[in-house]
Amino acid sequence: MAIQNFTCAEFEQALPSGKWADMGIDGKTHQRLYSVTPYTDCIFAILVFSSIKADGASSAEAGGDSIRAVITREGKPFGGKSVRWIARSNGWQERLLRTLKILTEQIMWLKSVRCSCGKELVPFTVRKKDSKNKNRPFVTCVSPTCNNQFYQWTRNENDEYISPNANKTAARKQEENPIAPACPKCSHSPMVRMARANGWRCATPGNRWDNGAWTVCDGVIWDDNSAKPTAVVNPTPAKPTALPSPIRFGCAPTIIPSPAKPTSVVGFNVDGPTLLKEIKRALALLDEGDIEETERALRALIK
Repeated sequence: MAIQNFTCAEFEQALPSGKWADMGIDGKTHQRLYSVTPYTDCIFAILVFSSIKADGASSAEAGGDSIRAVITREGKPFGGKSVRWIARSNGWQERLLRTLKILTEQIMWLKSVRCSCGKELVPFTVRKKDSKNKNRPFVTCVSPTCNNQFYQWTRNENDEYISPNANKTAARKQEENPIAPACPKCSHSPMVRMARANGWRCATPGNRWDNGAWTVCDGVIWDDNSAKPTAVVNPTPAKPTALPSPIRFGCAPTIIPSPAKPTSVVGFNVDGPTLLKEIKRALALLDEGDIEETERALRALIK
């Protein structure tokens, strides 16, 4: 794989227009540094190690001197294992822009979302060699002891753009217009895209959708003048009516005195099958409420 050399001017043409600043020569690596600021008035930026020598005329000749990019917070590298490398082979310009977009999305999460515990997020990149997610970026809670431990994959090199709501259609609109508005209700800035509608919602820390409402602020801005999407509400089913207790018509409550204890063994004057048949007939009479006829039928069976 051929290693390409380039000048400062060629490298600067590959950076996003109006988003970068020359930071001079790094004292340790002796490379020219550039700071890329995707969002104004933001403490997060991207520091790019260009691999260009101090004379600015040519890049380092060693193939191992790749272009590097890392997220910074107030000028200092931020996050664990979040550095990304760009090989200086053919097509490095496209790979550089793709890497900047990956880090820009992580910054969008860092500045827009907080863990439910109230603490900020921190960017990471999977470095485990035998992992299927190797080199995949994500953000998580800055506190390793957090019980909630917010965790979210962000855009990988072969993934589409992912916004903090994971809605690709809304994310494409956000990529075209990355300037997020402030909340019209509580003035929190910036807002973030909605997950299932075309608009912005308030990103106040701790604000989440719970039981049909936002927990902190319900400020929204729709993309157009269309009406707010109407949620399909399933009608609440009527409470089933309890079935009444079985009623035996024609049978008034009757207090039957306890029979006297028999002094002798009771016998029957019919055989077994006939006895069972007559008992069933007596029960049917009892269900019909004919107590006297039931009593006569039963007495007829006794010797």
